[in-house]
Order: sequence, then structure tokens, then C-alpha cells
Amino acid sequence: MDCVLLAIYTDCRGMPFDKSLIHTIEGAVVEWSHQVHDVLKKNSAQSLLQGKNPGPLVEIDFWVARRADLESVMEQLYGEKVLKMGRLLEKTLSSYYPAYCSMLKTIDDALDEARDIRLAQALKCGLS
Repeated sequence: MDCVLLAIYTDCRGMPFDKSLIHTIEGAVVEWSHQVHDVLKKNSAQSLLQGKNPGPLVEIDFWVARRADLESVMEQLYGEKVLKMGRLLEKTLSSYYPAYCSMLKTIDDALDEARDIRLAQALKCGLS
């Protein structure tokens, strides 16, 4: 095995990575992706789709709650342990690494969108 591949497939002590550990992390990425999808599929128009006639405060409450949910997810995904897992996926050239990166980007984008709705709280105060 050449030096580059040896560096990729060994830990900082020169020992091979535990393949079962990599497999477990890859499984976690799949599970997290499903959970992130569930958070993101929530729709502010759900009340309308159910035939209700919600007022503007329902929309505002949705975005406030969405921001809180996404901040919680982000806090977990950017925790030290999860970031180490991501670096391990990268170092071992895991085919799950792009999905891991995509998941982080998706959450970043969704959180940016929710934060852009900061006006919601100001409007809520004006409508109450």
C-alpha cells in the first residue's frame, strides 16, 4: 500500500480504522438525513392544506418554532463528536461523506431562511 493510501486508511497511531466503526457512522448519517428531512418537510401552509383559515400569527409562530428546531439540530450536528465523525468519513473516503456535507449545507440554508424571518417576532408584537 502506498504512503497516501496508508495515511488515508489509518488513524493517528498508524493503526487501521475499525471498519465496523465507519459502518456505524455511515448508518448514523443515513438516520440523521431522515430526521433532517422530517424537520424540513414541515410546511407553514399545513393549516391551509387542512382546510383551516389561520391568521398571520400562525405563520409567525411556525417560523419561530422552525428556527428553534433547526438551531437545536445545528447545535447537535456541529458538536465536537459529530464533526469528528465527519472528518473520519472524509479521511476514509467514505461514499457517505458527500451526503453528510449535503445534510450540513441543507440545515445551514434552512436555518438562514428561518433567521431571515426575524421580522416575524416584530410583526407578532405589532399584531398582538
